[in-house]
Amino acid sequence: MTSKSPVVRAIVAAAIVAVAASSANALTWTCEAITRKDLLDPAGAPFGGKFGKKRHGGPAINSSGDVVFFATPKGGPRRLYLYPNVGAPSIVAEQGGAAPGGGTFTQFRQPSINDAGDIGFFGDLASGEGVFIDPAAGAMFAVALSGGAAPSGGFYDTFDGVSRINAAGDIAFLATVSGGPSGIFVYDAGTTTTSAAALVGDLTLDGREICSFVEPAVGLGATSTAFQVVTKVSCADVLETELVGVYRTTGLGIGRVALAGDPTPIGGTTYSNFLGDPDLNATDQVLFRATFGGTVSGTGLFLFDPVGPTTITIARTGDSTPVGGSLRTITEPSLTDGSRAGFRANIANDPDHEGIFLYDGVDEAVVTRLSPVPVGIFLPGSIYKKIFEEIGVSRSGTWVTYSALVKQPAGSGGAKIGLFRCEGT
Repeated sequence: MTSKSPVVRAIVAAAIVAVAASSANALTWTCEAITRKDLLDPAGAPFGGKFGKKRHGGPAINSSGDVVFFATPKGGPRRLYLYPNVGAPSIVAEQGGAAPGGGTFTQFRQPSINDAGDIGFFGDLASGEGVFIDPAAGAMFAVALSGGAAPSGGFYDTFDGVSRINAAGDIAFLATVSGGPSGIFVYDAGTTTTSAAALVGDLTLDGREICSFVEPAVGLGATSTAFQVVTKVSCADVLETELVGVYRTTGLGIGRVALAGDPTPIGGTTYSNFLGDPDLNATDQVLFRATFGGTVSGTGLFLFDPVGPTTITIARTGDSTPVGGSLRTITEPSLTDGSRAGFRANIANDPDHEGIFLYDGVDEAVVTRLSPVPVGIFLPGSIYKKIFEEIGVSRSGTWVTYSALVKQPAGSGGAKIGLFRCEGT
């Protein structure tokens, strides 16, 4: 549904965030607060808490600065919102609202928006669940629903992960199937058809068998998907040790990106475990997060390029940050079409404590705990108390959205969670 309620939004003063002086191509970031707790949503209900939820997905943003997110207003149903950079905000879907294909929505997960304005998301239903697309032009539709026929045979049961919607409006999802093989499926917007990309029991190009998929780990690029899988040489061999890896579809089959025990680009180390969803961009590069061990240990972000192929380290715990100190933790990243990794991190040995960064060799901070809070719906003198892990980064790498807990000056109503977006120029 679309709301025609008055815009509840602050046009705020610019908050310029300092970035690394040595980065000649680094961007200057200007941030604004979009909304916050207790302000009214487009239907006139006050927001009640977080904008997104860990493991269910945070806010997402496209290269025009349009933001999608889910939240639950006080006393109201869960809702999926669109707050465009230009124009009035609207409600995309809400708990109790009719879902395409039948049933009613109960909650939402993993929203994304492409540069055309198409929105993809996972929806729980009063009975079953599904994967949905709300195109910028046209009516919302279901890509797949519980009980629907799967292209590999059998019927969809549950949906355990969904990718970011790509530039063409395609989306990939991980589904369990009753009466057929479970796996990764891709909806092609050009042909309006869904096909199987990889299934349990498939053989990979390096001679391994897919035993199961790791939820919710699936990503989609321009022409390929990437995912985490549990593999063996033979899944039927109960004595064989399982190995988890990141694989991708190619024109020739299912190719290996990285497998537990493989050497990393960091000398003397091997991959130990893979964390979260892989992300792909318009050139089908794969960004993945993994722990590693050996001569040193830690968590790193690694970029696989099918041209070569090559894998490089984008960032790792212990690396210095553009604002001082070093990366103590790295959360799930997003990949831009310019091969940049955007992520939120805790910082060791620096008063900034935490921040959102873009890394690719020209490393920069978008916002940190010590950055000025944009004024307007927050009062001058407000400070960030916590920047939440779930962030969105546009494919252009010039827009970032995040939510944060903000402490206002004494007597101003206490700390409140706000939703923000920043533009880099």
